Amino acid sequence: MKKRQSSRRFLGLSRDKSQKFEITEDMINLQRIICDKPHRQKLIELLIPLDGDSSVKVRFCAAVEEYQREKEKKEKNRKGAQIVKMFIKKGSLFRLKGIPPE
Repeated sequence: MKKRQSSRRFLGLSRDKSQKFEITEDMINLQRIICDKPHRQKLIELLIPLDGDSSVKVRFCAAVEEYQREKEKKEKNRKGAQIVKMFIKKGSLFRLKGIPPE
């Protein structure tokens, strides 16, 4: 089955095997902050006056992290639908900017 070009672009896939994705210490630290609710809230409070869009991205990453940790299929589907409702749909509370229409 052939994957759509848009899914390759979304996943960052490429035919060039020489590209490597390296997880840095900063990325690990950011993940720790996103997964820890009090630290995440503090980060969001600091980001809102500087860049409201970044605070939305932090909330989105936290929601996706929770979704990925969920094991139960029914609960995972509920969380996925909630992510779409809160971050993707037009008019949503925390709508992400720059989402392609497809």
